[in-house]
Amino acid sequence: TLEKHYEIAKSEGLEYVYLGNVPGHPWEHTYCAGCNEIVVKRFGFDIQEWHLDKNNKCKFCGNQIPITGSLAKDYKQERFQFVV
Repeated sequence: TLEKHYEIAKSEGLEYVYLGNVPGHPWEHTYCAGCNEIVVKRFGFDIQEWHLDKNNKCKFCGNQIPITGSLAKDYKQERFQFVV
């Protein structure tokens, strides 16, 4: 199962493992390895919350998160446009 793969990855020392395409699962988020707070909260393909500063450090404890890029300024805009 996906959960088993997650557990194996964590047991092998990977710190930033998350399950993709599993909306509503608690492991679909990115957790800080320093304080275990959610730093990137997801629902499916959407980012709901971003708790990283401009240098990609955890806003809760200051731990550097090895993530590439930054959050787009317009990330909260609707992904889906209705056609009438």
